[in-house]
Amino acid sequence: MIRRENCARSFRHFDFYRPLVGTFFLKRTSLIQYGFLRFFSKPAAERAIYRAIARQRARRFVEIGVGRAVRAKRMLAVASRFHDREQLSYAGIDLFEDRPADNPGLPLKLAHQLLRPMAGKLQLVPGDAYSALCRSANTLVQSDIIVVTGNTDDEQMRPAWFFFPRMLHDKTCVFVVAESGEKEESHVETVTQEEISELSLASRSAVRHAA
Repeated sequence: MIRRENCARSFRHFDFYRPLVGTFFLKRTSLIQYGFLRFFSKPAAERAIYRAIARQRARRFVEIGVGRAVRAKRMLAVASRFHDREQLSYAGIDLFEDRPADNPGLPLKLAHQLLRPMAGKLQLVPGDAYSALCRSANTLVQSDIIVVTGNTDDEQMRPAWFFFPRMLHDKTCVFVVAESGEKEESHVETVTQEEISELSLASRSAVRHAA
């Protein structure tokens, strides 16, 4: 039996291949890649997301805050262990070119080029969470995994929770990723459907204000 620490050593030089990740995952993810993402990838807190994908055999994803699309590529890579590319659906909401200079991400066109080979249905929606979900929430029903970058009580997110109940089914997993500085670990919080109902109810006043 291979010890966990020996496996960890085998991935010591994975960073050398990181620039290749965009093309490395175009084919079905290998068992080694899959194991790395679930048990050894960084940030460690985000492994909970990849394990949930494996546990649910998830294939429909929504991400608010695409950033540099590292997490998006990893989520789709895990899902590709269980589904063909044509069965995978990914919707990403982001400011893209309008991101502030101190929080850079990808331009819309580049994000599309990176993610198009990995999902049969790709939907990239520019804008803040509320305005983007106003336009797209009704097309995102029955989502399996929803990932939000930020905090549940972020001012920009408060009105957006109004749309979440319509995107869920009874097994949908919703994660909120609070990103720290480059040298600090991210914190991942699971949001229950009961909490989402409460956030959605509380968001109604914010929705009226936003409107």
